[in-house]
Amino acid sequence: MTIKKERPIRRMLIILQNGEMRLIIFKLPKMGCTVQELLEQLGVQYSPESNIQCFINPGGYFDYIVTVDL
Repeated sequence: MTIKKERPIRRMLIILQNGEMRLIIFKLPKMGCTVQELLEQLGVQYSPESNIQCFINPGGYFDYIVTVDL
């Protein structure tokens, strides 16, 4: 999933398989980016077989909710 630009600041809640939750607040880059690219920049471990789901949460505190199942 590619994150589109609509406003410059985003809030993303990442929920890992072990129950750990991470909140990231970031500025969107000038070019689009993928969720996988963001996870790599944050050092979140995943493999090509990982199930990564991204849910758009319009109107909520979090713009995106991402789950990562290793």
